[in-house]
Amino acid sequence: METVLKVEGMHCAHCHLTVARALMAIPGVSRAEVLPEEGKAVVHHGEKTDVRDFVKAIEAEGYHVARA
Repeated sequence: METVLKVEGMHCAHCHLTVARALMAIPGVSRAEVLPEEGKAVVHHGEKTDVRDFVKAIEAEGYHVARA
């Protein structure tokens, strides 16, 4: 599965790495593509992975996930 999240507050390569690491630490995530210039993260994951965990992980790092 693929989930696209709008992430606010990313401005640099460090932001990219921080968000990517947070997402990759979640069980069931196979790949996380973080695109700070587009303000989004594309998360590839299994069906049983809870998308709310993505939001919690990103917001725990100090960024905001906008509701679509």
